[in-house]
This record gives sequence, structure tokens and C-alpha cells, in this order.
Amino acid sequence: MTLCGTMTVADGEWHHVAVERRRSDGFLWIWVDGELDVSSDGPDGDISYPDDGAPKTNECACASADPYLIFGAKKHDVNPNVYPSYDGRLDEVRFSKILRYTAPFERPFAQFTSDANTVALYHFDSGPTTGACTGQIIDSSSAVGGPSDGACSYGGSPAGPLWGVSDLPWPFNLFLPFILN
Repeated sequence: MTLCGTMTVADGEWHHVAVERRRSDGFLWIWVDGELDVSSDGPDGDISYPDDGAPKTNECACASADPYLIFGAKKHDVNPNVYPSYDGRLDEVRFSKILRYTAPFERPFAQFTSDANTVALYHFDSGPTTGACTGQIIDSSSAVGGPSDGACSYGGSPAGPLWGVSDLPWPFNLFLPFILN
């Protein structure tokens, strides 16, 4: 099931994008800057990756990488000419165990904070002020069973991702967002 938004976000501005899925019936929503962009029925029930899962194709030698989420690139970097990486900025990724948005809302203007319904929270501000993104991406959720820290892998052509920007999504913040090239 693929759900594609219709609102333009490739305009050089920061946008708040929320993707939600209701587990009971699989219904999906995409919210952009507090407004509902698109919604549709999706797959019902638990769609999490099974603990003993293995890839179903011979696309790559990727058995050990399959349970991981990837931001900004195709999961196994297969054929980047057909599946190019994301070219933009990324900051404040939160995974929740509840639906946070059920009606139009005011776009957030501050870093997310963790609460009892936060499963993982990535501020993307744990790196150097500029340069290659390498090392750990910190989960600051304090969720039970966590943290679910990640890793930043630098490479490709053009090489990326990079740390550091001059235009920040929050008018008063001091943290540096994660840039994907």
C-alpha cells in the first residue's frame, strides 16, 4: 500500500509532515503543516517486521539490515539511478503508539518532547556543527525497552548526509538539523 501526498513540500521551506496509521483497520493519513493532505484505507493489523524475518528476494545480501528503518534513501541502496535518495532537510522524527492528530492543528514550533506515548524520538542534533554525518543518531524518547539509537551512514554520489544548516525550523532553537543530500 502506498499513500502519496498532494501538497507541495519541495519549495525550500520547512514543513511539518505527519504520517499516521491506525493499527485496528489500517487507515492512513498524511498531514502537512497541520492540514489533512490525503487519507486512505491500508493494511489491517500488525505490520511490524517479524523478529525472525528474512528478505524474500535476492536483491542484495541484506538479511542483517532488514529490520531497520531508513530515512532518506532506498533501504538497500539498490539502483540509486532509479530510486534516488531524498534531497532535503530532516529534523524531529517521532514515533508514537497513539494517533496524535485527528483534526486540523497548529503546526509545531518547538522541538518535540517525549511523553508516555512516544516510542522513539530523534532530534538529529547529536552530531558536529557541520560536515559528514557519521556515528550515532540518539533516541531521546526514554521509551520502555529503549533507547532505539540509530547510525548515520555517510557515502554515495553526491556524498551525504551532512550535519548543519543556517535556516532552522524553529524561530528560537539552537539545535542543528540533519541534512540529507
